[in-house]
Amino acid sequence: MTLRKWMMMVLAIAAISIAGCSAGDDSDKNEEPKQEEQEEQDKEKSQEPSQELSSDEDLEKTLKQEKEVQDVMVQVVEGEGKQSVNIDIQLKADQEWNDELKTKYQDIIRDKYPDKTVDLIIAQDGSMLDQFKLD
Repeated sequence: MTLRKWMMMVLAIAAISIAGCSAGDDSDKNEEPKQEEQEEQDKEKSQEPSQELSSDEDLEKTLKQEKEVQDVMVQVVEGEGKQSVNIDIQLKADQEWNDELKTKYQDIIRDKYPDKTVDLIIAQDGSMLDQFKLD
């Protein structure tokens, strides 16, 4: 009788093992479409133009030295032979945005990037005051 119990236990363990292993086969089938989707996404990314982002710390430092500027972010975008520059200037709360400041910042930026497209955003206290492009 004990032999019979051992045989039943061995058969039960074998049945559980087989059932567990066969469930793994289904998950492999599900992974194949995921791999195909990943390959398609990789192909799409390789076809998209690659762009690199960097910062211009020298220009940031120059603009931050202006008395009316609270903070500055300069982002240089390079890709496919083109270079553009994105600049966000945060004015101090007591400053008023005017054409004189606009001309002043344009001159500083054009000295550094004379032939580049520059997108400039002027903000104060979390609100955008002006947005323009220097071509």
